[in-house]
This record gives sequence, structure tokens and C-alpha cells, in this order.
Amino acid sequence: MVALMAAALVALACPAALAALPDRAIVELAAECGCDPQVTTELLHLERLADAGAWGFPAGGLVAQACHESRCTADALGDWRTDKRGRRVARAVGYFQLWGWAEARGADRRHHLSAGEVYLETMRNSLRSVRRHCKRVARPWRVAWIRVNRGPRWRTAERKGQQRCSGAPPGGLKILKRWRRSALRRWPARALAWL
Repeated sequence: MVALMAAALVALACPAALAALPDRAIVELAAECGCDPQVTTELLHLERLADAGAWGFPAGGLVAQACHESRCTADALGDWRTDKRGRRVARAVGYFQLWGWAEARGADRRHHLSAGEVYLETMRNSLRSVRRHCKRVARPWRVAWIRVNRGPRWRTAERKGQQRCSGAPPGGLKILKRWRRSALRRWPARALAWL
């Protein structure tokens, strides 16, 4: 009993020890998706530096989004269009499949930390807008995540121009929930406090 209390006090005194268990689980689960463990660790550290947990963003959300969008590859291309000359051009590039607006904000879309930083910054700015325009939203961070992926306003004919205050859950959140279920099955003794 005394040894258990001493271990709990050491864990409380060292926040890195508490963070290590969920991080290790996220790194292992992201590796199954194809994410490099170094990239995963750096994205988790970026989330902590940006203090994303303070505004409700779940730990591992950036990694799950990169897994969903590009399978954690820098060379991923998507959202193809045809330019004026008839060539096919990709609008979305890199880990998070960001469009050209990310480069206008100073991001290298093919670098995971640069793209992740712009993604979190855009989500934080969108969170302010959600709190201003969408008063009755229970989880504003979730709507902010949706708005980064799909835009701040609706484009459908019946709701065109209205503020986006709802929508289908982001793909990264679905993957994160699947990872959590898998982690609880694999490691039932671990205290996984993420999500």
C-alpha cells in the first residue's frame, strides 16, 4: 500500500510520467496507420506546446488527422482540379492536406511541424469565431475542427452563407475514438486519460 502511494506521488510530481502512457499508446497505434514514431512524438509535443488541451482539443488529434488525411506522408496530394491549360493540379498537399491558404500563412505544407502549427493556429482562431457565432454549441472545439476542414460557412444550396455551427464529425476524431477503443482493449490496466 505504501509503495503504491509512493508511486502515485512520484507520478504526480512528474507530469512527464503521466503523459508517457497515453503518448506511448498513441505512438504505437499511429505506427499501424503508417506514421513514423518520431513524427508522432513531435506532433504530440507540438500539441502540448500550443496548449491545445486547455481549449478542449484531445491529445493525439493532430496525429489522427494526419493519419486520416494522408496516412502520415508528406508527399500526399489530393483535391484534384484541372487548370486552364488542361493539366491536373492538386490543391491539397502534405500531412494535413492543406490548401494554398496555409502557404499564405507561412506554412510548408509538406513539413509536419510547420503544417501542424498552422492547423492548430487556424483551429484556435476558428474557436473564437465559433464562440461568437454559435452560442448553443456544447463542444466548440469539435465545431472549430470541422470548420478548419470544411470552411466557416455552409456551401449547400439551402444553407448557403450561414455560419457552420454543426456537421459530421471530422475524420481525425473518428480515428482517435477507434484508437481509444483499441487501446482500452489492448492495455486495460493503463489509465488512458486522452479523449
